[in-house]
Parts: sequence; structure tokens; C-alpha cells
Amino acid sequence: MLSVFYLVGIPVVFSFHSWVWVPGLFFISIFFTAGYGYWLNDLFDIELDQKAGKNNFLERRSSVIKWGGLVLFVLIGMGCWFLLEAPLMVSMLFLSFYILLSLYSIPPFRFKNNPILGPLCDIHYAHVLVVFVPLLLFEAPILSNIPFLCILYGVCFIKGARNILLHQLEDRKGDAKSGLHTFPIKFKPLFTIQLVNRLLVPLEFMLIILLLIYSWNYSPLFTYGFASFILFYFLNFSGWLIPFIPSHQLKFKFAFVFNDFYEYWLPYLCIWASGLTLRQKIVLSLLHAIIFFSGLKKTWKDLRKIFKNLGF
Repeated sequence: MLSVFYLVGIPVVFSFHSWVWVPGLFFISIFFTAGYGYWLNDLFDIELDQKAGKNNFLERRSSVIKWGGLVLFVLIGMGCWFLLEAPLMVSMLFLSFYILLSLYSIPPFRFKNNPILGPLCDIHYAHVLVVFVPLLLFEAPILSNIPFLCILYGVCFIKGARNILLHQLEDRKGDAKSGLHTFPIKFKPLFTIQLVNRLLVPLEFMLIILLLIYSWNYSPLFTYGFASFILFYFLNFSGWLIPFIPSHQLKFKFAFVFNDFYEYWLPYLCIWASGLTLRQKIVLSLLHAIIFFSGLKKTWKDLRKIFKNLGF
């Protein structure tokens, strides 16, 4: 979402006199909407978390705090959004955040307990909407390119499916104690990791390549950046040794790699591919680096590993 904002939102915002007001309302709204989802999940998971031995923030809170907090998140999240005076269609898409988050947690729907509907909910509110809502809000020129939007949706969908399945795989023991029927519990862990490695990761890679082909005319910077990312992680993982690594050690080796591209590389690529002036790009890059300093630390750590792999 932040990358999309850098690419299409910041240039629009800088053309307004209210360049602090617009992004401020947007991010506060998204923050409290996400808070609504977390709060709601904890609220309806108190008994299940007790069974699984998990900590639950709301377990010992009063009813006033439990329900008052939920109302507060909704009021601030929706209030800030409607102050933006977004077009009706975009606002309807924004409201689907609340619909999906509610369906995910609240009985009798409680899609969280469904091995198929649960991941589908998570994919859309955590991976698809966070990209398409800012694209529509800031009226990105790219919206006229239907094939590009279809491929972008595919990338977001596969990325989301990969992440939620891996997350559920890690949590399966606690989820089993809670009585949840998540995908790895229903279809078994081995099938889940094979689905990720043999289908989702290769498909995500192919869709990214298609996305880069479509974005070439807009900015070849994304293609150069992704190629650099692939080379960087080939060296980081000692790619020339992969044929000799036992298969059981490769199960999770590449499952999360693309997340590093989305989190640590894509924001900077979007800043430099945007329509900002050189000075604005430099300032925004520095601000991003300061705020998300952990990304620079991880990249430096990976660079040191690369030098070690190469014998330096």
C-alpha cells in the first residue's frame, strides 16, 4: 500500500495545498481500519485463545473497553475516510474492508474457521484491497489498462494466498488446540507446503514477469530493479549450490523471498519511478530509509553474507 501511495498518491498530493491533510487522513483511516480487524479478532477469540494457551489483549478487559474500543476504531477509521470526500465507488470498496474483517471473525459466519473462505477473506482485505483502494482513490492513469489490472490482481491474490497459507502452517498446532479448521489442518501440512513451493511461488514469479512487461513503457526501472533483486538473492543464497542442497532443506528457503522485494525494494522503486522532482525523490527516499531503518539493516546484513559467499 505504501509503495502504491509513493507511485500514484504522492505526485497527486504534492499538487494540492493540503499535502499533509490528504495522506494524514488516508493513513490514519487505514491504521484504524486494520486496528478494527485486530480488535475484532481478539474479541471473538478470547475463549479459543484460552484453550490454545495464547495471550489475548482483551481477555481481562471490561465490556466497556472491549466494545467501546471497537466502536472507537470504526468511528475514527470511517470518519477520517469520509473527510477525504472520496468518490462513491472508492468508498464502497473501502467499506468492503469492514465487511470482510467482520465476516472473518464474527459468528455465525466466522470465515476464519473455514479452510477456503478464511484464506480468501485474508487475501482480499490484507493484500488486494490495500493496493486497489489507493490506486482508485488517487485515480492512477494505470486504471485504464485492464490487462495490467488483471495481472496486478493476480499478483496480489497469489502473494496473499502464499502468505496466509505459510502463516497458517506456522500456527497450525495452536489453531488445532483452538478447534479451528484452517487450510493446513484440513489438507495437511505437506500438501500445503508443496502447493506453495510447486504452484504459488512459480506462478507469482511468472505474474511478476508479466507485470514488468506491461510496466516497461511506464518505467523500465521496475524491470531493472527486479533483475537486481534476483541477482542479489541468487548471490545471497549461494545459488550455485542449490542443486546440492537436500530437498527437505529447501522447503522454506524460497517461500518468503518475494516478500523482501515487496517490503524492501519496491518502495524505493516506486519513489524513483514516480513523477516527483529529483529533490523530492531524494528527500522521500531518505525519510523512508529513516522510518524503516530495519530494512537497511537487513540489506546490509545480506550484503555482508554475499561478500562472504563470494570469498571476500
